[in-house]
Amino acid sequence: MRKRSWISSMLVCAIFALAAFAARPADAAEPTAAQLWKGVVEKWDNDVKSYSCDLFSYAQRTKTFIKNFPEYAKEDDKPDWDYNVFQIRFRKPGKTLLKYRVSLNEDFESGSLIDKGVSYMLAYTDGTTFNYGHKDSQNVYIVFPYLSNSEFAKMPIAMQWKAALKLLMIASRKEVYHKKPDEIRDLRGFEIPDIAIGKTIGRYQTFFDNSNVAVSKAPLYVKEDFEINTETGVLTMKKNINRPAEIYKLTMTPKTAAAGRGVTKLDIFIDPKTSMFAGLMEYEGNNLVHVKLFSNLKLNPDLPDKLWEDFFKGRNLSDKR
Repeated sequence: MRKRSWISSMLVCAIFALAAFAARPADAAEPTAAQLWKGVVEKWDNDVKSYSCDLFSYAQRTKTFIKNFPEYAKEDDKPDWDYNVFQIRFRKPGKTLLKYRVSLNEDFESGSLIDKGVSYMLAYTDGTTFNYGHKDSQNVYIVFPYLSNSEFAKMPIAMQWKAALKLLMIASRKEVYHKKPDEIRDLRGFEIPDIAIGKTIGRYQTFFDNSNVAVSKAPLYVKEDFEINTETGVLTMKKNINRPAEIYKLTMTPKTAAAGRGVTKLDIFIDPKTSMFAGLMEYEGNNLVHVKLFSNLKLNPDLPDKLWEDFFKGRNLSDKR
């Protein structure tokens, strides 16, 4: 299974999407970039205990990224892209449930039987779920949805893979599959444990500290504002988006090329109506290489252990990887 962009989804959603800045009087001056950023960090550190959200995520692993981030990418890695929609539930210090809704550009060729099975399930079904941080912090646990015979018959894949998937799907009623976190790194370099240990804050804090930052207003973008070319993997924003500019946009441009490490601009969006981050867009030159758009955000919902425990109920740990 190609290292998935869902981890990045967790990382940024955990740090940015659900961190609010402090409320201000209606007649107060517009906040500065530093005030907005400080509010994000303090809110996440002190007030956020749990969250749920839907997340649209797009990520490219480019030649520039491979060159400038050797700690995350190998020299023989190839450029690649992901386009995903997730449902996420998270509770500190690091419990995560991630359910796939949409996944494009899956890798059906490389990896083990489980890797390929996951890829087929993500591409053609809704509901494959990943569980992290409840049982232990050494593994990411995976359970497949169970499809009806009619749903299964509609999957446009070769018969031999339908047979293999049928076995995995049936086994998933009694088994939980697993992968090591460092085996499932996203296309922009993060793995699941980064959610709890604060690596995401550190990475973007450094970018903020070494950038010129401007504050402006922008529309609240949604997935439908973008188009994906599935042949090239290039994501572009549609023209003539005519909704009101109601949210704050922090535009960060690195002070030096070395500081940006190939990233030439980062836009962070904050919705003043909800006091929460609404998303981000990252660029290499004029190319959009990373997008996160958050919706249906709920801060500090009641997420009991039962949500994680039921995932394992009646299932044994599989010996397949």
